[in-house]
Amino acid sequence: MEGVDKGLVIAATGIGRTHLAAFDVLPFKRMLFVAHHNEIMNEADEC
Repeated sequence: MEGVDKGLVIAATGIGRTHLAAFDVLPFKRMLFVAHHNEIMNEADEC
């Protein structure tokens, strides 16, 4: 969308939030990713 510069992803466990978030922010320069497990952060970093 034109003019959109922020987004928020909320979804149930196992639905693929990490991959969705990682690929959705590719066109942007910055991303804030908050997680409570190192495994989630590592998975997001690999995308």
